Amino acid sequence: MSAVTEEVCPRCSSPVRHKLTAGVGAVTQPMQLSVCDSCGAQLWRSPGTVRWADQFPERAENRNWCVRCLARRLLKAGRFEGRAELLAQTDGLRVVGGPITMLRLAVEPNVPRSPFQGGRVPGTAWVTNKRGDVIGAPVLWVNDGALSTLEYEWTTDAQPTVLPEVKQLSFDRS
Repeated sequence: MSAVTEEVCPRCSSPVRHKLTAGVGAVTQPMQLSVCDSCGAQLWRSPGTVRWADQFPERAENRNWCVRCLARRLLKAGRFEGRAELLAQTDGLRVVGGPITMLRLAVEPNVPRSPFQGGRVPGTAWVTNKRGDVIGAPVLWVNDGALSTLEYEWTTDAQPTVLPEVKQLSFDRS
């Protein structure tokens, strides 16, 4: 059983729509993040519960910390012009929107921009499960010299609901 609810963004008063699932298995699902398309306000949701991220600051900061760790590891694995500036941007990197498979990122405005102006960060990393099977690949994107997106491609039937841990990354798939 599912229901569509509408909340009003506390920052910009725009409607924010969410699909909430109720049922036997829904209790075990982790909270998921929704974002206001107008201003980027973050909203945590779980079946029957909708709360703005500022009511769960530890969850938002934990997600930011996970993204920073993944970005650092991905950047350290590569060698390309502008890598040092992108690494410096990771200290203030934060998630400003998007689903877990395509997180929009923002960097601090006073951090230097990279000469690597745009596109996919060079290199390939794989996400593996405990058996060593490849289950996905994280991809960092840059726009105008700043980290802009963390994409999480998946190779499984089910879309991921959480970010991979750094220890799940593999860089040698030969």
